[in-house]
Amino acid sequence: MTKRKTSILALGATATLMALAPTAVHAVASYGTTAQSCEYVAQIATCGTHTTSGTCGADTNCVWKAADSVCDGSDAFFNEFFATNLPGPGAAENNLADAAHAECAAKTSEAICTGTCEWITSASKCTPTEANLKTKVTNEIGAVDLYRQMKCGYITTDSDCSADSDCEWGGTECTATISEEEYKEMCAGISSSSSSYGNTAHSCEYVAKVATCQKLTTSGTCGADTNCVWKAADSECDGTETLFNDLSTTYIPPVGNDDLTYIYGAAHTCSSKAEADCTSTCEWIAAASVCIPTEAVLKAGVKNTIGAVSAYREFKCGDIATESACSAESNCEWENTECTSYTNQEDFAAWCPDAGLSPASRLTKVSAVVSAVFVAALASLA
Repeated sequence: MTKRKTSILALGATATLMALAPTAVHAVASYGTTAQSCEYVAQIATCGTHTTSGTCGADTNCVWKAADSVCDGSDAFFNEFFATNLPGPGAAENNLADAAHAECAAKTSEAICTGTCEWITSASKCTPTEANLKTKVTNEIGAVDLYRQMKCGYITTDSDCSADSDCEWGGTECTATISEEEYKEMCAGISSSSSSYGNTAHSCEYVAKVATCQKLTTSGTCGADTNCVWKAADSECDGTETLFNDLSTTYIPPVGNDDLTYIYGAAHTCSSKAEADCTSTCEWIAAASVCIPTEAVLKAGVKNTIGAVSAYREFKCGDIATESACSAESNCEWENTECTSYTNQEDFAAWCPDAGLSPASRLTKVSAVVSAVFVAALASLA
């Protein structure tokens, strides 16, 4: 879930927008709550964890996008999600937002479009500020959505639309967008009933199964273990892709749980800091010019050590844009067009000393699985 249109139509007039807002979902006088919207964000993220068309298609909320080889929320599911952000016609919050829009729209010059109103230079229009709409609408996602629809809907050219980071040109109109990172931040404080990644011991149970496979020396004995697969090219036995997926998900938290909330709280604190201020609990990644939480800080707040380290490495590697810079950074590797993190077999052997894993070679499959599964979980709110 990267950049999506934040509604079916991005419109400049609030009254028109509200007239089109789904009435079946919200017959009450509000947009619902941020938590309600975040439940949908969480389910969309679940789609992102499916790595094959089969598992994706088995989830009725999801659709496989063959061109990108990714699983995403279906159009019907996104429509339901957006409906949680929009009030029904005549709802009290609708009326408040509409009044704010009318008040600002009446201001026809930049000189008087001040205070709770904002001048859109490219359109020569006055709209309510985001802060103003947040005082009218209790659902933060809904307020941000509405502000951007008002702003972007006034813009009429591709160049002006593309110049605004909140907007995206849709061929013939300027539409509003909310980025993946922004959904994460807005949903970071929403906790589910799951309180953690589990614990390191739980993950180590799966590491022990991988170790068992690696000790099998023939294709026959390897094939007899349902957790294992024989790699003829290397003449070795390794864990199946299913086992590696299961291993990874033991330290990838469900969306909205307390550990993921802690991680994104720490990331949000660091992300706005310039290099000079990126100290103490934050670390500056020169290769990407970003500030991220230190590994120690993440370990302090997350029960599963493997999960904390994986989160740190994903943050560190994920924003590096060139192959040379990626390859120069520890625990990062370039895969096709992006920098991904990996975990050494030596790491797993150290974290799980009783699992019997020999620290001989890198678990390269864990690299791909961690990147795909962890990032999909983060995209829910990594």
